[in-house]
Amino acid sequence: MPPIKSKSKDKNKKIVKKSELNKVDNLNFIRNKIDVIDQKIHKLIMQRSIYVKNIAFEKSKNTKGTSIIYRPAREHEVLMALLNRHSGEFPKEVLLKLWRTMIGAYISMQGKLKVSYVSKLEVLVKDYFGITMDYNKITNIKKSISILPNDVNHILVLPLPSNKNNWWQNLLSINSVNIIGNLYDNLYEDTKGYILSSQALEFSKHNKVIYITLIKNVYERSFDKYLSINNYLILAKASKTNKEVIILFAKNSVSQKDALKNLNDIKKNSVKSLIELKIIGAVSMNNKERN
Repeated sequence: MPPIKSKSKDKNKKIVKKSELNKVDNLNFIRNKIDVIDQKIHKLIMQRSIYVKNIAFEKSKNTKGTSIIYRPAREHEVLMALLNRHSGEFPKEVLLKLWRTMIGAYISMQGKLKVSYVSKLEVLVKDYFGITMDYNKITNIKKSISILPNDVNHILVLPLPSNKNNWWQNLLSINSVNIIGNLYDNLYEDTKGYILSSQALEFSKHNKVIYITLIKNVYERSFDKYLSINNYLILAKASKTNKEVIILFAKNSVSQKDALKNLNDIKKNSVKSLIELKIIGAVSMNNKERN
């Protein structure tokens, strides 16, 4: 009679086989999985490139002259959606950096974007826009602002307005230059600068709309009070002459219609004090402002 095999021994053999799986085989299995994922990511990047070229083609058909290749409002909404759905241990700032670099490359596929900047913002600007842009360091801010209308795909990045950083005063007399976007930190929580361009303003549900006005200085206090009561934020202020004050201020708005209503309300309530008033910017709110 043949010997009876022990079930416990068979069981132990299986346990031994599992416990002694070669570590190299385990690593190779995991690495193969990562390789498959990498291939899928690469394939999707190439597919996205095709759609980007299609967008460029459609723009060229529907636009007279040069088509706009940089849309900061659209870009900001894409990146905010990315942050909102992200989970896990992969760092958010690295995720944003990857996407920003990719977006920069796709912009360059549509055309040439010239990015001018002042020296104090050089590191931030190049980190933000990536390696594919046509960069230009400037020294004469006023001249750089004045030439923006010559090219809709030329942007200028400047420090946040203040009484010291008084470049914003030039926007009172130049009708075709707007503040179209923000220069953000790594997590889009703080605004480090403004992006200027001759392209038309683009409004979204999460806009901070920027206004500029020239008023008679005798009405300065009453105008400041009106702004405060109606939740406007004064960004900068300067004396234009001994009788006039120029003020830069902002308010969150949900649409272009909302921004224009605010503009008309200011005109109605401050008719005596106003010499000039206009909207010069619409930028997406950063994460802190949204929350």
